[in-house]
Amino acid sequence: LGETKIGTIKAAVEKTELYYRLTFPAQFKKTKKYPVFYYVYGGPHVQMIRNQWNHGGRGLEQFLSSKGIISFCLDNRGSANRGQFFEQTIYQNIGKIPFEDQIKGIEFLRKLPFVDKENINLFGWSFGGFMTTNLMLTYNDTFKVGVAGGPVIDWKLYEVMYGERYMDT
Repeated sequence: LGETKIGTIKAAVEKTELYYRLTFPAQFKKTKKYPVFYYVYGGPHVQMIRNQWNHGGRGLEQFLSSKGIISFCLDNRGSANRGQFFEQTIYQNIGKIPFEDQIKGIEFLRKLPFVDKENINLFGWSFGGFMTTNLMLTYNDTFKVGVAGGPVIDWKLYEVMYGERYMDT
């Protein structure tokens, strides 16, 4: 198994701490450059980084570790279990604030000497698919590959929970 660490980086507003999870390749060498599998969810009601075994990571991250790939995940502002202000900051900003924070994750990764900056790959499902699609379109020179599973493309056709609660529509 690759080693999994959690840490913090500053949010786009520079005063809020964001939690991340970083899983290293099983045979990690500091002098080598590794591709990155960047898993994004970014929506409300979900906390990806947890203080538990493997810090909330899943088997996929360990599988990728065995293949020599770094996995990274970041809980942006709006994710769950950080208090009312932290989650509600995305109210009427659901398409802005999560992206700003995820780009801070990219900036963090690019500063790591063992990251192949030309091989950062993005994956997300559901709200993460929405995030992946928009990050790929907005920051199209940032990621090598993006896979958006089940993305929300038209919020008018999605469930009212997001539209009413977070976008006031």
